[in-house]
Amino acid sequence: AEGLGWGYEDKEVSVSSTEGKIVTAVTYCATRIKKSLRPYSWYKKHVLVGAREANLPSEYRAGIEAIDVLKDPDQKREAEQYAIHSSQFAV
Repeated sequence: AEGLGWGYEDKEVSVSSTEGKIVTAVTYCATRIKKSLRPYSWYKKHVLVGAREANLPSEYRAGIEAIDVLKDPDQKREAEQYAIHSSQFAV
């Protein structure tokens, strides 16, 4: 959502729940796609965690895992983003 209007647009889509119920959801779609762009590794981690939590098919998750990433030059931001997921396993 942070890029809405600046490279992304929102679209309503129909999705099916695990119970087969059709619901309307909002998704954000890139409007300018460059094959040379790659996500930061922490962003890919966020997407993979969400894919696992949503129990998306293993083939779909494998496609995400295959995406090449960049190391974030902002080490503080990278550490903060990775800590989001490690904190959910803290006791």
